[in-house]
Amino acid sequence: ISYGTIPKDLIGRLNCNPLWIIYLKTIICPGCVGLIHKFDKYPQIRYNERMPKRKAKPAPFDKMKKKLSLDGSRQALVIEEIQEHAKPDVDFYLLSIFSGIIITLGLIRDNTAVVIGGMLIAPFIWPILLLALGVVRGQPRALRKGFLAVIKASVIFVAVSYLITVVWPEFEMGREIMIRTEATLAELGIALAAGFIGAFIIAWPKITSAFGGVLIAAALTPPLGVFGITMASGNFEQMMGAFLLYLANLIAITFGGALLFFLIKIRPLKYEQTPKRIFYNTIWAIVFFVLIAIPLTYFFVDAAKIHQQESIVKDIFVSNLQDAEVSDISVIHSKDVVNATVTVKYKDDISISKAEGIKELIADKIKKQVELEIYLIPMRKVGESDDTYRVKLNE
Repeated sequence: ISYGTIPKDLIGRLNCNPLWIIYLKTIICPGCVGLIHKFDKYPQIRYNERMPKRKAKPAPFDKMKKKLSLDGSRQALVIEEIQEHAKPDVDFYLLSIFSGIIITLGLIRDNTAVVIGGMLIAPFIWPILLLALGVVRGQPRALRKGFLAVIKASVIFVAVSYLITVVWPEFEMGREIMIRTEATLAELGIALAAGFIGAFIIAWPKITSAFGGVLIAAALTPPLGVFGITMASGNFEQMMGAFLLYLANLIAITFGGALLFFLIKIRPLKYEQTPKRIFYNTIWAIVFFVLIAIPLTYFFVDAAKIHQQESIVKDIFVSNLQDAEVSDISVIHSKDVVNATVTVKYKDDISISKAEGIKELIADKIKKQVELEIYLIPMRKVGESDDTYRVKLNE
């Protein structure tokens, strides 16, 4: 279809459909369109201003991305600040030593406030942010520097905890130690969030007052203290549990920080952006992200499996023992066997046959061989015997 001799500006200015103009010209009155254009006799057909073009709607997250992105000067300041604080100089070593002393004594005394105080001065967060920066920018050199700084601080921390435990008089493993001997799903989630928000605070210095909360939430140093304490005590099972928790937290914090740096478009600076450099940095960044994501996924899956098994054990105990209260559960699973340790508050004794029945129910539900260890705390009135009974069942 061609508009023929119809003036193009008339189509845009007439208050009607262009197809209707074609219809007027070709069917009804070939000359009427020219009359309308020349004399403009009809008041209902008037010249109108051309409608402005509508702007394309922005994508849902465009505004957020724009606000999150940092300009080149701010990126340079963030990178410089992280590199400066992550250097293992004198103050770095002093903070590592004294945070190790404070946290170890807090763990031994089972004092949460003292442990938190030691976490506030620990210098671990800066080398970890340097690791995250190296992952996003694809720089092996930054990764090497961050990794070496973390290793140095960790060795100092463990050595301090070990020496204090060796010279300290005998003590009981309190709650502050026991809760840091296995990686749980909640702790991994906290570490991931702490790494993300820690990097956010460095990028936006207006909220640096919240940085202390990040150091507490990261909870990286207490597992190291527990590692040194259990090593000196010869409890290698708990020592490995504390080390795995430390490793899981380290990976989760690094991944969280790298994710934030990626979202705010931290990239190599302009003078570093040659085509060859961009290519190699991109390859390195992908490799590093994969290397971090694989063990992090394993820790999350393993923690989720343990959480599920603990829920199963608790539900079976509560459903088979009326008015029982499960105060503590510890599940350690291997390929074929699940070791469950349960502390139960109950008004009566638990017979061997009853415990065997509970054990079989757990094994049927989990679909694995179960080794069950039950600690029974009788709930009795004051004045009656309050001995703690122990039932150990092994297949």
